[in-house]
Amino acid sequence: ERGLAYRDFTPAHAGEGEKSGGQGTWLFNPGMRELSREESDRRAAAGEPFALRFRVPRDGAQDVRFVDAVYGEQAKAAADIEDFALLRSDGMPTYHLASCADDADLHISHIIRGQDHLTNTFKHILIFEAAGATPPKFAHLPLLVAPDGTKLSKRRHGKVVSVTTYRDAGFLPEAFVNFLCLLGWSPKDNREKMSLQELMDD
Repeated sequence: ERGLAYRDFTPAHAGEGEKSGGQGTWLFNPGMRELSREESDRRAAAGEPFALRFRVPRDGAQDVRFVDAVYGEQAKAAADIEDFALLRSDGMPTYHLASCADDADLHISHIIRGQDHLTNTFKHILIFEAAGATPPKFAHLPLLVAPDGTKLSKRRHGKVVSVTTYRDAGFLPEAFVNFLCLLGWSPKDNREKMSLQELMDD
């Protein structure tokens, strides 16, 4: 009703639509973004598959901003953010919509995740604002990588990234927490052994 999203009936948007600053980055398909509500309803009622896209503000829109607990103030022009999908053509929500809905529903106060999601945060801020929800605080951390340089993941590296692997091997919980907290961070005095209280205080 508020025009915050629109149906995109394009089978594949490659090669179609507006692009950003000569960089070749796809932003939106004008034919879909400007499609009338009546025409969109007619095509949807006829069973034509579509994705639901967020209508990113463009004309005169201000930068999307947030303060990251690790990287500091972040800003990106709204005009450079693509009209990202909220629902796929099969009706399944995308990561962007699902994660924001869960965070808002569960009243999540802080989101701590990998650096590879830093750019997604601009989209998530837009979703939170459109929903009238207060965005959580964000902290993005450097990624942990395997010896071959690939990102550590449950799918590829299995037991290596499972906490239970280390618990079952007899690692002390306090030592394991100490190890995790010192990945990508260190106190100013370069201590390597810290209690849980010291970690929280620092």
